[in-house]
Amino acid sequence: MERTQDHASEVEQIILAMAGAVILKKDVGTPIEVGTYRGNTANLLWVIIKGQRYVFTYDHNGGRVIIRQGSTQGQEINSFNNETTMSRLIRIFNEL
Repeated sequence: MERTQDHASEVEQIILAMAGAVILKKDVGTPIEVGTYRGNTANLLWVIIKGQRYVFTYDHNGGRVIIRQGSTQGQEINSFNNETTMSRLIRIFNEL
């Protein structure tokens, strides 16, 4: 939680709900991969949901988490931040 308090206050509340949704929705037997950069944890998370690989990235400029399909350069599927309601977050994950 320290990472979000220091660098991502726009998502620090929704991030716990996102983590729970990732764990519940990811394909059984597939890993949750955390990105690294020069040996340090990066603001990237890869997961497979319904056979499709998604990457979750933190957008510093927009203050939001972006879900992209396939790679960090893939199509933007959706995004969310602290203003996103739980109902909306559930819909986002159900649509993946």
